[in-house]
Amino acid sequence: MLLYLIAGLTLGDLAAPAATQTRPAPDVARRMMRMDTNRDGRISRAEWEAAGRNARGFTRADANHDGYVDREEYAAFVASLAAERQARTGN
Repeated sequence: MLLYLIAGLTLGDLAAPAATQTRPAPDVARRMMRMDTNRDGRISRAEWEAAGRNARGFTRADANHDGYVDREEYAAFVASLAAERQARTGN
């Protein structure tokens, strides 16, 4: 029974539209892993700045203002930058 539940959740996740999935795209996850130097699954302001990113970007990415950017926040931040770029350039 448990196996069917796990399989159902996995298939449900795969069948969900991209907009409703919470997992970041592989390239976004890779970029985040490069910045997450202590491998705690989140990016501190120090890690962000050590990666050459500006403090204003960190403040914007840290949506819940807890001092860290987690995977969901980072994916949302990257998506918002892409949307802004598309709106500016039309691409």
